[in-house]
Amino acid sequence: MIETQKEKRFRFLFVFFLLSASSILQNCSLAEDAELKKGREIFEKYCVLCHGSEGLGNGKLANGKNVRPANLQISRLTDEQKYQIITKGGQAVGRSSFMPPWGLEFSQSDLKSLVLYINTLKKQ
Repeated sequence: MIETQKEKRFRFLFVFFLLSASSILQNCSLAEDAELKKGREIFEKYCVLCHGSEGLGNGKLANGKNVRPANLQISRLTDEQKYQIITKGGQAVGRSSFMPPWGLEFSQSDLKSLVLYINTLKKQ
């Protein structure tokens, strides 16, 4: 069977499309991996002392607190609520006053990465 010029062009475009889509998806995955890495680094530097390395609310500074830090694995907060608590602090949003405001410390990109990482801690 002889392939027509139109069929050859279609096959070429189809293969080109598949390769392009694969490359785009791979780049998206790499970007998300970099964001998660940045979020994990921020979490380990600023959050782990209270929330613990797994986000259970059992960090070293959680001992002796009347109100324990939030268990991030079972949190039902939306991303927006997480942004508000992180930037404004717990007391500003009706939560624990032990949660400090970090709004001046983090850029929007940092906040996005941090919330993305916190979401990976959540139990399924």
